[in-house]
Amino acid sequence: VEFKSGGTTGELYHLGWVIILLYVIQIVFYRVNDYTAQWRKAVNLRDLEQYIFSRLPLYSYGFFSETHGGALVSQVNRFLKAFDEFDSVVFFDYLEGFSRIALSAGILLVIAPPLGLLLAIWAPIFIFSVAYSSMKKAHITRADAAADSKVIAFLSDAITNMVTIKTFARIQLEIKNFKVI
Repeated sequence: VEFKSGGTTGELYHLGWVIILLYVIQIVFYRVNDYTAQWRKAVNLRDLEQYIFSRLPLYSYGFFSETHGGALVSQVNRFLKAFDEFDSVVFFDYLEGFSRIALSAGILLVIAPPLGLLLAIWAPIFIFSVAYSSMKKAHITRADAAADSKVIAFLSDAITNMVTIKTFARIQLEIKNFKVI
């Protein structure tokens, strides 16, 4: 069968197989990329957590007696979550978006040069404006994190102190009940 555009059925089948092959290659690369990112993130977070908790015993007793224990744990967890979030945003949002835009601009430069040039000019402007607006709201994010840390610190210390008071308040009853043992 020959089409009005001059192509044949064989060319159409060939194009279909090329599209299927490219789709399979894209799936393989996506899965390898996803696995690599998750593995790298797990290793980095484990190392970071071990480093943080290995440094805690180096602080003085006064530091721990004057600092809310809940605040300290909350800050360590917040630091790990922030690193995880930052890593995800950079790896999946920025790098993936940049690679898609670069590939699209490259293809458009070949197929339709004016559109490719327009995309190549617009993309960096858009990326820098998004990065700039993200940096401008960083102080709001920090203030929110500090307030959240403070609330979690007071709550966790209050809960810990209640458990401690209950434990010490029952010590006479425990001694009386288990004196024989």
